Amino acid sequence: MFGKVSFCLSYILLYYFLLAIILFGADSSSAKTKQTLPISDIKNMQPLSSPPNQPLFTNAILQLEAHLTSGSSAIKSGLAWRVFSLKVDKNDKLPLSAYSKGGSVEFRLAAGDYLIHVAFGKASATQRITLEANKRFLKHIVLNAGGIKLDAILPNGKINKSQLQFSIYTNSNQSKEQILIISNIKPNTIVRLNADTYYVVSNYGTANAIIGSDIKVEAGKLTEAVMQHRAAQITLKLVRQKGGEALADTSWGIINNSGDIVREIANAYAYIILAEGDYIAIAKNKKLIYQKEFSVSSGQDQEIEIPAILQNITDSKAVD
Repeated sequence: MFGKVSFCLSYILLYYFLLAIILFGADSSSAKTKQTLPISDIKNMQPLSSPPNQPLFTNAILQLEAHLTSGSSAIKSGLAWRVFSLKVDKNDKLPLSAYSKGGSVEFRLAAGDYLIHVAFGKASATQRITLEANKRFLKHIVLNAGGIKLDAILPNGKINKSQLQFSIYTNSNQSKEQILIISNIKPNTIVRLNADTYYVVSNYGTANAIIGSDIKVEAGKLTEAVMQHRAAQITLKLVRQKGGEALADTSWGIINNSGDIVREIANAYAYIILAEGDYIAIAKNKKLIYQKEFSVSSGQDQEIEIPAILQNITDSKAVD
């Protein structure tokens, strides 16, 4: 009897011992499973991230669009956006908070006061804005701008467009001087400008073929302006005989009918574009100086020879 009871107790103890081992093993396995979850999986569950050093709760979203005129469609390309904070830095300058190029743009910025500047070619506009945390702002900026495309012609004859360039100045009046806006503009180049009247200068060559005109730019429109030169291309050479080769070591001076020097050139062949009018060509070769009068008619290009003969020698002391 006693042996049977002892056997039952031993069996019961063994049962509970085995059960404890199973339960402990399950808990350890579960704990190990939980520890192997990658931390990156938790981070990837965040729905929104914020820029470095800008906590999410201080951010505002700023959407910007630019238009040529009020009511026109948004400009899709060619814009340069700059957003400046109105809190000056240690150098008393407005720090640049955001920059982008293209069309419409979206920035995420800390709450505060900002200055928005947008440029479209030489057209630009500036506006101030106050951003509040956790809010979205949409700003439409009207540039009130248009474009200008420049070209030039001769009344007769074909103009050499490779010798054309244009400059655009602010329009002058009694209270302001002309200020250069942009130079070295090639023909048929579109320049974007705020709506206004501008003074445009056209240079044909590098001498005195220069003309200017006031041109009005209207918002939302492309103004095509064609200016008219009265000039011609002239080639000068000093020769020993008619039809001969140009003499080397020759330097030139071109004088207009008012006695002003239009251009000086150090070359055997003197190539120059001159405005219509009367001139004197002076050629210096070694110690001798020669001269010849000639006229320029618009569109009539010509090659002018000065024979190195006694009749064309001038007083060198008077020229020097």
